[in-house]
Amino acid sequence: MTEPWKQKALEIGNTIREATRKYPELAPLCTSWINFARKRHLRRQADDADALKILLERHGLTIIAKQDVGHYRATITSQAEEIKALEHRITTLLRP
Repeated sequence: MTEPWKQKALEIGNTIREATRKYPELAPLCTSWINFARKRHLRRQADDADALKILLERHGLTIIAKQDVGHYRATITSQAEEIKALEHRITTLLRP
């Protein structure tokens, strides 16, 4: 982005977006700015982390925090055990 007005427009857009989070009644202004940015092909330049996140989301993946991994692992393990127990009960009930 070589033109200074584009950089300033993105700064104004970020300000509007932040204000909209605090004051939801500014949502129409934010929508108008998004339409303006889309029409003028204004895009915030993403750093490498943002580019990776966008790429992962495009393929249905997401990044989670390390501390959540253990919790998810425990939940999945307990659900797998419950499923095995249910499968065993079903197979024993279906026997002649």
